[in-house]
Amino acid sequence: SIGRGTVIRHIQAHEGEDDGIEFFGGTANLSYFVSDGSKDDSLDSTFGWRGVAQFGFILQDAVEADRGYEGDGNENGFANTPLTDPKIWNVTFVGQQSGGRGLNPRRGHNGTFNNNIIMNFGNDGIDPVLADAGTDPKLNANLFWLNAGGKAGLLDQNDSQAADILTNGMRNIAANPLLRNIRFEGNPDPRPRDGSPALMVGAGLTPPSSDVSSPEGSFIGGFSATDNWLEEWTFFGSEDNYDADPSNDTITPDPNETPIAQ
Repeated sequence: SIGRGTVIRHIQAHEGEDDGIEFFGGTANLSYFVSDGSKDDSLDSTFGWRGVAQFGFILQDAVEADRGYEGDGNENGFANTPLTDPKIWNVTFVGQQSGGRGLNPRRGHNGTFNNNIIMNFGNDGIDPVLADAGTDPKLNANLFWLNAGGKAGLLDQNDSQAADILTNGMRNIAANPLLRNIRFEGNPDPRPRDGSPALMVGAGLTPPSSDVSSPEGSFIGGFSATDNWLEEWTFFGSEDNYDADPSNDTITPDPNETPIAQ
């Protein structure tokens, strides 16, 4: 069964025609994940998802994309319980200035967003829609940069939320995270450079230690200064780089491996 003890690790949703990764309720958790080039929302949830997501990289296509994160409650009645209430830790959300919103928690949604980088979204860094049930999402120790048309420090196009989110004592900041390489191409390196405010002592919160979260993520964003965990298992770039002819693949068996069955 899939439930609160389930942790989905090391997955990538690449160039999807709709949402990248989506949860339809439940309490499953996500760790070390990538959603890049999705044509709709990069990370989506609905129907009361209450899991934890930690260590993620969202990279949008410059041509077509929507939200970095979108969340709704029960579409049959947004006051129905359970409300959608995820905990999102240590994710680097990168838009491409062509539009879209970074965080869009909507109807029937609570949620907690800690230690995230939200940058380069053309419309809004965050746009909560709270007309139907739900409460204000909790935002702590997040870094916003070049959202709302590329203007430094703006969270939404009217800057209506900036004063509250950046001065409410919850350690949210507007600053350049100084990431190494976040271009939409092969081999990105989203680690922050030396001197990045994402790495400053005390900038991020210390996540709780559990089966689904790690206290090692006390920095802001999905990556430490030294660990680019994208290496060796992710793919970025055109699908044309894939080998579409399986006859070209050669599998060499390990002579020391014991067969499962004969």
